[in-house]
Amino acid sequence: MAHTYGPIMILWLGTQPTVIVSTPQAAMEILNTNDRICSGRCIRSSFRLKHHIKYSLVWSDCNDYWKLLRKIARNEIFSPKMLQAQSHVREQKVGELVEYLRSKEGQVVKLTQFVFGTLLNILGNVVCSRDFFVYSDDNDDGNKDVIQNLIRDMLILGTEPNIADFYPIFDELDLQGLKRKCDERFLRVMKLWKGTVNERREKRNDDTKDMLDVLLANDFNDAQINALFLETFGPGPETSSATIEWVMSELIKNPKEIAKVRKELDEVLGASTMKESHLPQLPYLQACIKEAMRLHPATPLLLPHRAIEACEVMGYTIPKDCQILDIGTGCACPSTEDSKNGGCSTLPLVPAMALKS
Repeated sequence: MAHTYGPIMILWLGTQPTVIVSTPQAAMEILNTNDRICSGRCIRSSFRLKHHIKYSLVWSDCNDYWKLLRKIARNEIFSPKMLQAQSHVREQKVGELVEYLRSKEGQVVKLTQFVFGTLLNILGNVVCSRDFFVYSDDNDDGNKDVIQNLIRDMLILGTEPNIADFYPIFDELDLQGLKRKCDERFLRVMKLWKGTVNERREKRNDDTKDMLDVLLANDFNDAQINALFLETFGPGPETSSATIEWVMSELIKNPKEIAKVRKELDEVLGASTMKESHLPQLPYLQACIKEAMRLHPATPLLLPHRAIEACEVMGYTIPKDCQILDIGTGCACPSTEDSKNGGCSTLPLVPAMALKS
């Protein structure tokens, strides 16, 4: 697209002007050089929920509340000390997945469902020290009140084309009912952790072991906690499980590459159980993951930005309040001549290329 229309182009989606950024160089101008001016968020109509959007971290502009959330997340929730303290929990949850899959040897298993569930349990222990997914043959993918189904429904509803996003005059009418459906699922998701939040609030102590303890210590109310919990559980498991599925799919299609990965695992691990500390010693496995992410990006389009004031980028004027869409695949391309010219390499899985980058 960049070859034909240039690194930056503008589309009118209904009454809304939208700038499309399609090369790594243009993306650097937007996300780095003009980061402050282009730091606003374009919030899809379906996600403008009264219980959520006011306290959102993902959809907030760079205001004082957003800065406070970022400070708490960086210094307390996801600090190196906290991550290290929770490493054994992540290893334990992955071990539970491995043991369950081992018990199903020779049977057909919905891998994505159980990987998604494992990620939910990892995040559940980061957030409030509890599991939300149970490994069982009776796991009903059609149960509408299972957290993974509620989250997937919200993501689907939120990304479904909405006439209100193209013609904001219709926003309050909710003609397609997408906001109402999304709101219903949000309320049902909140009930899943409401009891845990209330119990912890009544039995507060000085020990900080998870995200909920940190938020309560900073006097966050229920609405703030619900918004942050939803954004923690929301896109993370879906994108990560999709990436893991693509990595395995690509390795299965490339026997030579999977043989190299197995050799590396045998050399590093031997007969021992894999720990997080082993990951830096597995460069080829990491290269395979990077290559799978290049070929199958979990989010081809990054979250839409908004210009909080008019600015000039690479000789193009971006109007105030204009939506900006960055084609993420352009930023993920390897350093090849193809990517420098604005296109993404179509090479098959080549881990050796990722090792050099």
